[in-house]
Amino acid sequence: MTGEWWEYLVVFSVSTSICLVLTPVAMAVAVRTGVFDQPHGHKSHGSPVPYLGGVAIIVAFAASVIGAAIIYPPESGVGELWVVLLLAVGLAVVGLADDLRNLSPVVRIALEVLCAVQLWRMDAGITLTGDQTVDLALTVLWVVGITNAFNLLDNMDGLAAGQAAVCAMTIFAVAAANGQFLVAALAIALAGCAVGFLRHNFYPARIYMGDGGALFIGFLIAYLGIKLRFRDSAFESFLVPALICSLPIMDTTLVTISRL
Repeated sequence: MTGEWWEYLVVFSVSTSICLVLTPVAMAVAVRTGVFDQPHGHKSHGSPVPYLGGVAIIVAFAASVIGAAIIYPPESGVGELWVVLLLAVGLAVVGLADDLRNLSPVVRIALEVLCAVQLWRMDAGITLTGDQTVDLALTVLWVVGITNAFNLLDNMDGLAAGQAAVCAMTIFAVAAANGQFLVAALAIALAGCAVGFLRHNFYPARIYMGDGGALFIGFLIAYLGIKLRFRDSAFESFLVPALICSLPIMDTTLVTISRL
């Protein structure tokens, strides 16, 4: 992509439209197969709500990104893009399995750590201190933390998708202004998916994205945050994504403290 505004508008419109159309389909499948989020514990809803909204988000994002890559082939980063998409889908599958079978949190977190390490191996990790061990630890902490932050947000109507839309839109604006066109395109595609899903997720929510969708979105937000790199300042490259994701970070921190 060349960074023209209309290219971003096309990507946003396509991802939003696909998610708008597919979310009711996912809802119908969830109802038919009995995949519901039951109200209990920290859940805010009073009646069962269908899961599987994440499937619509995943398909919409993958379709819009693959379509954009075919029409506007990126000059670099193609291999990394496919690996990241594969990792995100892998986490989504794990999340879906958790929705259906209640996997152990240890299994989920272990796989998130492996995904973070893979990002590091691809030179897509945090480079704040210059010490490889410390930066690897920061990368793992960031990826696992942000991924699970969005998972925890998916217990109130519109909260996870709304935060994802805000974070992705902000990453898009910063990346586009910084000349990182591929990062901007991925961010605007993710924002479009979140906006399209919100149509069905606002109060009273008719569907939730489930762990599959939340882990998918959280991992991509974490990755895109890392990719926001400013040449003159490693600290700025770390601070800006942290500020963008400050609300999910604060929410997760408060929830964790309250459950101790």
